[in-house]
Amino acid sequence: MDILQKIMESDFLTERRKKILEMRLQGKTLEQIGQNFNITRERVRQIGQNINKKIAKNLTKEELKSYEKAVLENKQKVKKLIEK
Repeated sequence: MDILQKIMESDFLTERRKKILEMRLQGKTLEQIGQNFNITRERVRQIGQNINKKIAKNLTKEELKSYEKAVLENKQKVKKLIEK
């Protein structure tokens, strides 16, 4: 199972937090996410920090490495799409 899929299927993140994580992975800005949820970009940033803490607490070291790698790969994919 892909680590991002495992996180999305987990119960340690709320559905709202899963959606925020998904939007960040899609390259959405804090501002765009905030508008979607009717919250400030600062609140989105705070929620993002909370998401990272929960992920770090609930994954093994190996899973965290896989997660970090997946996030970096995803950012590169998003950057390539933006550059097109």
